Amino acid sequence: MKPHQKLKDSADESLFASLTASSSSIQLYVQCVPGLFPPPTETFYKDMEDPAETESFTMVSFYSFYPIDDPVEFSHQLERLWKPFLAVGRVYVATEGINAQMAIPTNVINNFQAATRSLEAFSNLKLNTDHLVTTTDFEANKPFKALHIRVREQIVSDGFTGNHQPFMNKTDEFQLDWTKSGKEMSPLEWHHQLDDPNVVVLDCRNSYESDVGIFNNAIPLNTTFFRESWTALDNILKDKPKDTKLMTYCTGGIRCVKINAYLEQKLGFSNVHRLQGGIISYARELEQSAYSTTETEQGDSKVIKLDNLESIDLLPSTKDSRNLIQSKFKGVNYVFDERIGSRITEDVLTSCEMCGKQCDSYANCQNAPCNVRFIQCKSCRSEYDSCCCKVCQSEHTQRLAMQLEERDLISARALLRQKRKQPPLTRANSAMLAKKVSPQTATISSMEKESPTKVDAKSVVDDTVNNAVNKRDHAVSEDALLDALSLYSEMQSFPEPKLLSRLREETKELFDPMAFRMVCGALQGRLLAQLTALVSAKKVLELGTFTGYSTLCFAEGVAATRDRLGGGESSEYQVLTCEIDDKAADFAQRHFASSPYGDLIHSKRMPAVDMLKELQEKGCKFEIVFIDAEKKKYLEYVKTIIGDNDGGVKGESLLKPNGIIIVDNTLWKGLVLNEVVDHLPQDLKESCPNPSDFGDARRMTAIAQHMHRLNVYLSHSNALLEPVLLPLRDGLTIVRYKGQ
Repeated sequence: MKPHQKLKDSADESLFASLTASSSSIQLYVQCVPGLFPPPTETFYKDMEDPAETESFTMVSFYSFYPIDDPVEFSHQLERLWKPFLAVGRVYVATEGINAQMAIPTNVINNFQAATRSLEAFSNLKLNTDHLVTTTDFEANKPFKALHIRVREQIVSDGFTGNHQPFMNKTDEFQLDWTKSGKEMSPLEWHHQLDDPNVVVLDCRNSYESDVGIFNNAIPLNTTFFRESWTALDNILKDKPKDTKLMTYCTGGIRCVKINAYLEQKLGFSNVHRLQGGIISYARELEQSAYSTTETEQGDSKVIKLDNLESIDLLPSTKDSRNLIQSKFKGVNYVFDERIGSRITEDVLTSCEMCGKQCDSYANCQNAPCNVRFIQCKSCRSEYDSCCCKVCQSEHTQRLAMQLEERDLISARALLRQKRKQPPLTRANSAMLAKKVSPQTATISSMEKESPTKVDAKSVVDDTVNNAVNKRDHAVSEDALLDALSLYSEMQSFPEPKLLSRLREETKELFDPMAFRMVCGALQGRLLAQLTALVSAKKVLELGTFTGYSTLCFAEGVAATRDRLGGGESSEYQVLTCEIDDKAADFAQRHFASSPYGDLIHSKRMPAVDMLKELQEKGCKFEIVFIDAEKKKYLEYVKTIIGDNDGGVKGESLLKPNGIIIVDNTLWKGLVLNEVVDHLPQDLKESCPNPSDFGDARRMTAIAQHMHRLNVYLSHSNALLEPVLLPLRDGLTIVRYKGQ
């Protein structure tokens, strides 16, 4: 065979003969033919119907306490496994297991269950199915918008610390094993046992859930957060004999696993039971137990037999079917999706908080800073624009107007940003940026017009800037020159990473426009990353994560320190952050997991005050502490950080000598000027902003007063602090701590 000779005969004998006959070296060319030998199709995908053609969706929930070594990788595995089913929902993955609430196309739900059972963590999975929703109704009012699989520290936040498998109580190091959590009780057995006068029935949900629906004779824990359950249980059961029969229930059953483990292992009760599948399972099986055949008179729909619980074909939800056996659960089952409540009986246990009319419909105040959950009837919802009071309604109305103006400014800024595509700015043309815009046209859409209108770009900029200056609106720029200089500064600073740019854009899409302004700007973010690297910070503490922009900036700086110093133990390099808003924390965690700095970031869901106390007890030290949490507690945070007890530094500081405190929002929309208005020159007094321009004047003034007291304390009340207040965005104060 000559060198580079191609073998054309595919038969093994001819190939062997050609190779053995050759006396020279041989080069083989191997070509991959895509699709020639496709990978085998998993059995659960074979002959599967098209989920896009389903006539209905099935609401399901399930959980599994199973040790997961790598929650991030496991979440990716779930996403790949479930993608062909077009499933949507909210799924939490942690080292302790998984918790899922989902909507599955009904025509592939058996395939979905088989696929999920193929994983070791779900080998014995039984889907907890709720009612069917027609595809038409589902599309009109989606309970879930997409499939979100999020990595969390716990699948049910319980307030305990430790390795989460098993958990460890931080006060007495008592370990709880979630696999030992009492006996499960079937829904029908539960139904009959409720009449036993010697049984103690515990509603393990939060108060806003038990207010609108509850089992007969049940005792609610009356908690606001699940982590408060342990104290409530201690108080309710302190005088009960340890052999008392306890029956616990929650929405889907997962919370009762932790509750019952605590009752058995910590409190020592020996006769503990929990409702299998929670209220969801009880309501479904109660209505279906009235049927003995697999076919109903309502078309071809199938039902579940009590002796065949493995089947998951469902009975369509009808009001009549729910009353075939009288439910001992009264009212509405609060569920954690866009439906908010699933009605079990016609009983209405609560009333509208506005007018007192009987009502059990929950809503969230549309005024974003408030966002309180409350009960409101339809007429009051219309009268108050879905807000909880007249004050919030007024703020909400003003916010909508501000969004319109901000949208116009964004369009104007977009024109300025087109300069990025032109040659770099020079001394000759940079001064003209605020005054001159290229003579092209722009499409500016208005909420008041059905179709976009083309206007001259220069007039858009001029009109928007003039409007901003006249109204002194904090949501828009007050000066075109400052706006242009800010843009110029961003252009001439080292660029914002794409990861952070995407985070800002997603925050803007998923959060209220006013909440979006809480995100650290690109220029400020670059400053935070630069400062962290300059001081060679190994450990940074952040109070207030929000969606994680500043967290990633600090992590970027800590990573630079680690790389420069040649690495070391992972515990040496950390960014510790805390947040109390679950939506923001979930969003941030997803971006942390997909960033190069996921191993550096440790996030906690707890108030900043509690975080500081815990760290102080452990004797932790940080090079940088960033404060962007509850504004009225800023001064309290600072005093705790440096160990100042009412004026004298007596406690232990959380900062290393020459450490840095960075405080955000220290100018508070310019309202701090009103605290020193008497000391300003006459020509500047009129420049002080009006608190009412920003919503609730009383609240805005109160926060400004707190911020002014903080600024005075930092600059005049403590000799160990050297502050510099920068007029960057809403005010950024950088404080050097000289140490004791």
